[in-house]
Amino acid sequence: MKSDGHILIVDDEATLRQTLARILQRAGFEVTTCPNGNEALNLLSQHTFDLVYLDIRMPDINGLEVLKTIHAQLPDLPVVLFTAQPDLNSAVEALRRGAIDYLLKPLKPQALIDRTNSILADKQKERRKRELQRQIEALQTELNALENEGQPQSEEWVQTNISDDRFLKRGPLTLDMHTSRDHERSRHQPAPHLLRLFARARAPYTKCGGLPDPRFRSTRLRNGSTRGAGADEVAYSSHPAGA
Repeated sequence: MKSDGHILIVDDEATLRQTLARILQRAGFEVTTCPNGNEALNLLSQHTFDLVYLDIRMPDINGLEVLKTIHAQLPDLPVVLFTAQPDLNSAVEALRRGAIDYLLKPLKPQALIDRTNSILADKQKERRKRELQRQIEALQTELNALENEGQPQSEEWVQTNISDDRFLKRGPLTLDMHTSRDHERSRHQPAPHLLRLFARARAPYTKCGGLPDPRFRSTRLRNGSTRGAGADEVAYSSHPAGA
């Protein structure tokens, strides 16, 4: 599978740099070359590239340092390192710093073309997947908006701005949480009128009008005085009759 793209070749050997450029240009790629790491970083800041071939051993900046900078600034840009003096440590370090491959000089023309096509095809697939994902998210958002259009708002209890913890609102209703708490506290307390009746029952004498309770024995005050009450008011002992 052939994938067109813009490729940057960075190598301090002019002959090898030009040879690699011709091979890739004949395969249909746009190619830019430069002799050192500083110039490569400058080109990358001004132009867009799809792939970088980078020599490890260069006089100004080591290829691994250039790779580190590229990966920090352009993490999605694939970089292939190559060298004529391979060693295990540099290979491991290259992959650790984000290189997509590690090749040995001299590079065979067809192997170079095949590897370039494979890398760019994978990059194109990833780019297309990201585009489709963005489109799916946009369509899902639009679908949700259409489904919710004209629907009443969900009536969930929400906190109002009147007080931090007192009022909760659901639709047209507002719940006073303080009232609910007072109610919860009062559930286990006697009602005020029951407290008053209880106090009267515990009093030594209780005045009341009307008919007396048959359980109690009635007696007139000894001196016949009503003590400021009505003439027909009767005082009752708090002791039951027959006690």
